[in-house]
Amino acid sequence: MVGVRLEQARFSPAMFWRMPSTLISRAFKDPQDIWKPVNNGIKSYLEKMDSMEKEVKGAPGMARLVQHAIAEFEPLMERRFSAVFMTSIVNEMLVNYFIRKAVGKESADEIKSRVLRALPFRTALQNQAIAKLAQIAASSGEESIKFKGALKGVLEEYGSRPARGMIIMPSISTLREEPEVVLGLVRALLDDPASLDWEEAMRTQETDYLDARSKVENALGQRARGWFRTNLDRVRNGEVVREESLFMIEKMIAYIRHASLRLGELLVEKSFLEKTDDVFFLFMSELQSVADGTLDAQKLVNKRKQAFARVYASHERGQHWMIATSSIPQPKQKTNKKSRSSKLGNGFSYAGMSASRGEVEGTVCVVKGPEEFSKLRKGDILVAPYTAPVWTPLFRIAAAVVTEIGSPTCHAAIVAREYGIPAVVAVHDITRILKDGQRVLVDGTNGTVSIINLGDPN
Repeated sequence: MVGVRLEQARFSPAMFWRMPSTLISRAFKDPQDIWKPVNNGIKSYLEKMDSMEKEVKGAPGMARLVQHAIAEFEPLMERRFSAVFMTSIVNEMLVNYFIRKAVGKESADEIKSRVLRALPFRTALQNQAIAKLAQIAASSGEESIKFKGALKGVLEEYGSRPARGMIIMPSISTLREEPEVVLGLVRALLDDPASLDWEEAMRTQETDYLDARSKVENALGQRARGWFRTNLDRVRNGEVVREESLFMIEKMIAYIRHASLRLGELLVEKSFLEKTDDVFFLFMSELQSVADGTLDAQKLVNKRKQAFARVYASHERGQHWMIATSSIPQPKQKTNKKSRSSKLGNGFSYAGMSASRGEVEGTVCVVKGPEEFSKLRKGDILVAPYTAPVWTPLFRIAAAVVTEIGSPTCHAAIVAREYGIPAVVAVHDITRILKDGQRVLVDGTNGTVSIINLGDPN
């Protein structure tokens, strides 16, 4: 037995019993209509912060601006979750019902994934921009004026996105600060000329989406067909809204980071801090006292940096930070001999969660961060701690994806289904277990990763 495979949580009508009526009413509306006023509020926030910053002078004023920016960010964050949570749930239930009615339960999952392809969401647009950049690199070179101008344009549009990490925080640098992350993606795409033709990829996805939609509609009566189309449009809009709302949150976080770094610079000038980045080891409630010179910040910062270093060292040893801090117990990894010994060299299998259906055999490429993006080659199995939007172009050349953490609704799962490649998530410690060059069988349907042979670690 490989281990218990967790299934995605199923929706129950009982969930409605304890939900506010406002959320219930939103479940029947188009997500785009609900999101629009929140989006306008975020744009106003960014304009307001930029205007206020121009009037700030000195560290005390900058500390107040950072506190104000965070205070105004919080209700907008709440409004964002309120706007995207519950939207499309009822619509999705109806879409699932019509799909099962039209094609049967056996084919429902496949058709569902296909009718959610070719979506113009923010990360897809970002990927198109990076693919265009790679096209220019292929034809003109990275040192050309044309390429540098195109790179500048990409960073102006998407530079507020976090360059690394799974969770957006002010302490995480942005793509604008680390353009080498984008260059790593460009170099990975250059390894596979077919991946540069994003127009053809979009046409293929569009055709696949339309074919799947027609297959459902042709099996339904006229009235049911209309309901299906309306609800499908709302579900697709919901996917776009979720991505766009994340993108706008990243813009707000990027501003808070910018303001915090400016405060850090002012505190360094006053010798209240040793380094600009040390500001991220202070609590918001401490900023004003530090800026006024009434709190010895560096002693606090040094103590917190030492604690952070211990947690980070545990993480580098393959121990999750929540385990390192004793927040959760160390899980037990289940391994065993697989019965299909004819295909498995040493027979070891590792259980995770099914995230995208399908089965593929390939060569392992462990990518632990953006600095290793260029390692991936066409047809490799991408093995990573997690993935985030900036990782998405790698899915165009990977044969399958395996991550240490995640769920059926995480980034890796959603993007893998979009690209139609198998994915297994939540496989504990898999980036340490697997090595570059090993051959593995990724079974996205059953949520397992099986080692076929050790391969060439070099």
